[in-house]
Amino acid sequence: MKTAVEKRPPSEVATLSDLVIRIKFNLAKGEEYYRAVGKDLILARKAVPKGEWYEWLDENFHLSISTAMYYMKIARGERSRVFKSEAHKTLHRNINKIAGSINLAAMSREAEDREVERKLLRSLSVKIIDIGYKVLAAKMHPDKPGGSKEAMQRLNEAKRSLMAAL
Repeated sequence: MKTAVEKRPPSEVATLSDLVIRIKFNLAKGEEYYRAVGKDLILARKAVPKGEWYEWLDENFHLSISTAMYYMKIARGERSRVFKSEAHKTLHRNINKIAGSINLAAMSREAEDREVERKLLRSLSVKIIDIGYKVLAAKMHPDKPGGSKEAMQRLNEAKRSLMAAL
């Protein structure tokens, strides 16, 4: 979504991608940059197609709507102070540090890797069951010496149980 932001002098026109980068940078910096975040959010809201703002906001920043609106109010001068106390500032900085340290791409890759591993293990298990079944079926088949129909039925039931457990 590379829509140019309008109603700004040409030197300040930015794509939505540029705004995303700039907003993330300013969010990481803390309170003194929240006014800039609000200004960029206002620009982005104008550029995002109608009805897609909340989805765009969540996809790019995982900000609540109320938080984004709060930053936008700061930018418009409707809020004179961002935080009421030093403890609140510290809490917000710590939350931003933690949120910034979460590597969603790595977490997604790990989940995909676990899914691939699970599928490989299941495939290997099926092969092992099939090999064992073939070996035992060759020994227990009613036409073979020492084999019987009952033994073959038990073997077939054991194979069905094992396959169902996978």
